[in-house]
Amino acid sequence: MLTDVFSGCIIGHEKYVLSSGIQLFKTIFKLILIVSFLKSGFGIVSVAFVDLLLSLSILLISGLFTIFKLKEKPYLHHFDKQQMIEIVLFGSALLLQAFVNQVNNNVDTMILGVYIEEKSIITMYSSALTIYAIYNSLISVVTSYFLPNATKLIMNKASGRQLTDFIIKPGRYQAMIAVACICGFALCGKDFICIWIGEKYIDAYTIIL
Repeated sequence: MLTDVFSGCIIGHEKYVLSSGIQLFKTIFKLILIVSFLKSGFGIVSVAFVDLLLSLSILLISGLFTIFKLKEKPYLHHFDKQQMIEIVLFGSALLLQAFVNQVNNNVDTMILGVYIEEKSIITMYSSALTIYAIYNSLISVVTSYFLPNATKLIMNKASGRQLTDFIIKPGRYQAMIAVACICGFALCGKDFICIWIGEKYIDAYTIIL
């Protein structure tokens, strides 16, 4: 939660290179550290330790940059009751949405795990869901880069027409990425599946499409 506060400030100031760089740093170092710890025989607990270590590192980097470079200092001496109520209500809605998404995304895998004994089928379906999740993330990432500008327009009392014109731009980018990914996978997806998880899981291609 604390990390999100500082990363939100960085995105709000449109420092996208730093924001993306931090996430890239986390992904690369998480992979390196987890593999190193597991090969050294530290066990599965090391995965949680690596995640904690990287989260603290990102918190430190983001916090120092926000406070000293962006000159945004957190003030904790005033408690806004009304704002806290709004945060709790909004947070509860996000929690419910996250819960529903988890159930919606995992219920089919759980049913397969209960009724299907052949592990290769579950592996194939899980692999297909992984590609689908990456595809959704790739499309949705576009909107995060336009969020600060959208916030500015709303704060400046922009009209509905101005907001609509503004939203059309990221919508077009999303459409181009979505169509390019679908067409690319439709043409090269079978070869990709064969290279990635093997030819016996080729049915994953149909599931993904």
